[in-house]
Amino acid sequence: MKSLENLAAKPPRFPTQRDAEDIKALAAAVFRAVSRTLHKPVPNIQAAGYLDRQAKVDTEGGWAGVNRAATRGVTYADLLYERYLGRPFAYVQDALSEKKGGLLEKSVAAVLGEHGVPFWATRTREKIRDFAQAPDFLVPGKEAPECVIESKLTEDGGTARDKAARIFKLGEECRKRGITLVAFVDGKGFERINDVLAPILRWTRGWTFCLQTVERLIEVPAIAKYVRK
Repeated sequence: MKSLENLAAKPPRFPTQRDAEDIKALAAAVFRAVSRTLHKPVPNIQAAGYLDRQAKVDTEGGWAGVNRAATRGVTYADLLYERYLGRPFAYVQDALSEKKGGLLEKSVAAVLGEHGVPFWATRTREKIRDFAQAPDFLVPGKEAPECVIESKLTEDGGTARDKAARIFKLGEECRKRGITLVAFVDGKGFERINDVLAPILRWTRGWTFCLQTVERLIEVPAIAKYVRK
């Protein structure tokens, strides 16, 4: 289904015939899963202590449960129970992670654009020459960048450590090429000081910002030189 992901790529493209077929197959799978006709029922399900993945507040009753959750919402107690069981609702959070991350990228692009700073915003799965990991933004462009900006958003400490490691690897590449590294991070995950935020501050030499300080991006010398007077 990777072709469906490409529909949201930058710049977006029009769906193909293959996309239409994939969408129909995906929709059919979802409808059958909620209606419990996608697989054969498990015998003696209660006696075996088996807990079906559909046995959750929004789908336990089939489409009636989906409708109830959509119209009335889900209680905090239900959310806590689902978290105790495993990852049912986490799948939704994971699916939206890219969209949430896009909020940071839009903020960066808005500030740079407002001050006339030329930049290149890396597209989904785009490769940037001489970078093992493509940064989110390159100033003034991708051919001869003087500054790169990496934006990360997470509410989870473990994920924040992984993203901090990515910033570290990017920082090593920037140091070798004399490029300024800027980190733009937000979310509770980055409230971890010792093993997440402090290393990022060290790797970026203090050029680390969040949504509340996004306007100060233009104070970075490698960016300030391009600000429209």
